[in-house]
Amino acid sequence: MVARRRYDRVDGRGHVEVAFFQPEQDGETGDFRCPFEISGLEGVESIRQQAWGVDSVQALQQAMQGARVALAPHREQLRWLSDSDLGFARYVPNGFGPELDAHFERLIEQEMVRLAPAMKRQWNQEDTLSDMEWLEQWYEAQCREEWAHHQGVNIQSLDNPGWLLKVDLRGTNLEGRMADALVQRTREPPSETNGNQGGDDWMECSIKEGCFIGAGDPRKLRAILNCFRVWARAT
Repeated sequence: MVARRRYDRVDGRGHVEVAFFQPEQDGETGDFRCPFEISGLEGVESIRQQAWGVDSVQALQQAMQGARVALAPHREQLRWLSDSDLGFARYVPNGFGPELDAHFERLIEQEMVRLAPAMKRQWNQEDTLSDMEWLEQWYEAQCREEWAHHQGVNIQSLDNPGWLLKVDLRGTNLEGRMADALVQRTREPPSETNGNQGGDDWMECSIKEGCFIGAGDPRKLRAILNCFRVWARAT
C-alpha cells in the first residue's frame, strides 16, 4: 500500500477506507497499472479496480480519479474532515498541446479569482453565526409565496424525551436534494425494538418524503441544528 484515506460514515457504523497500492509495470505493453480498493460502504462489497497510465505517477493519478468516481454516489453518507467533500480533485485533461493546457489553466485561475472573494465573504459572514442564527436567516430567505404558510420549519419536543426538527424542503433552495437518505445517526434511536426509548445519547437526521427530519435526545437540539446547517451548505 502506498496511500490510504479514511472517511467517517454518517450513520456512525465504522469507516470507509480507500487504499492505493504500488503501481506495477505491465510486461507486455510497458504501461503501468495501479490497483485500488474501497471497503466499508453500506450494502456494497469491497470495490477492487485498477487504473492505467504511461508511467507509475499517471497510473496513481488515474487511480485517484477512479476512486472519486466510485465514491461519488455515496458522498452524502461520508465525511472527510467533517465535510462531504471527497477530497479528490476532478481531473483536468492535458496532453493536447501547450496552448490548450495554458487555456485550461487560465480558465481555472480566472474562475478562482472571480469566485474567491464572494465565497470568502459568504463563508466568513456565515461562520460568525450560531446555528440558530443561521437557521433564522435561511428561513427568512425561503419565506416567499406560500412556503411559510404551508411548509416551513417546525421544532418541537418529544415525549421519549427529546427534540424534533422538521424542515420542509419543497419550494426551497434545497428542493433538488429531496431523495430519501440517511444524513447522520448517533447510537440507537427510539424504535419498536427498544420500546421507543433511545437512551440518553442518540440522534438521527435523514431526508424523508421531501423533508429534513432530525431527532435526538434532550441534549441534541444544537447538534440537530448543526447537522441541518452542515448538510444544507454542502450543496
